[in-house]
Amino acid sequence: MQHVHILIIGGGDRAFEDAHLLATKAKEVYLIHRSTHFKTREQYVDKVLSNPGVKVMTDTEVTAIHGKHHVTSIDLKSKNSKYENLLVDAVLIRLGVAPNVELIKEKVTTTQSGLIVINEVHQSSNASIYTIGDACTTPLFSSISSSAGQGAIVAKHLSSLLTIYLTVC
Repeated sequence: MQHVHILIIGGGDRAFEDAHLLATKAKEVYLIHRSTHFKTREQYVDKVLSNPGVKVMTDTEVTAIHGKHHVTSIDLKSKNSKYENLLVDAVLIRLGVAPNVELIKEKVTTTQSGLIVINEVHQSSNASIYTIGDACTTPLFSSISSSAGQGAIVAKHLSSLLTIYLTVC
C-alpha cells in the first residue's frame, strides 16, 4: 500500500484517526476539511499535524471525484477560489455522525440525538429489534471492534433464548 495516495474528507475524530493510522501505510494521506476549526480531540490534531505523511488542507472542499472503475483524481476548491486537481487512489468520506435509523425510528425509543435506546443485551423498546453499532453508540465510542462485540452479545443472548425455547417445546 506504500504507493497509494489517500484522501480523507472530514474534520472529526474518525477522519483524524484514519489519517494518523493510514499515514503509516500509504505514500501520502491528504486530510481535507471545509473550515479551519476541527471537531476532533486535541490529541488527534497534534498527532496528525506533526505527521509528515499527512497533508492537511483546510478551508477546502471536494467538488468532484473522477474515475470510471476506481478513483483516479479529485477536484478541490479552496476558500480563496483556487481550484486544484489532485491525483489520488482512494477517497474516504468521514463526515457526520448521525445514526441511520430512519426506517425504524417510529418503532423504537430514541434519545434526543437519535440513538436507539437499548438494554444490556442491545434489545430496543421493541422486543423484536436489537441494535448494535452507530445506531446505539455515541460517536466517541463507536468503532468496528465495539460493534463486533455488541453483535456477539446479541448473538449469545438470542442463542440462549433459542436454547430455552427448544427445551420447553
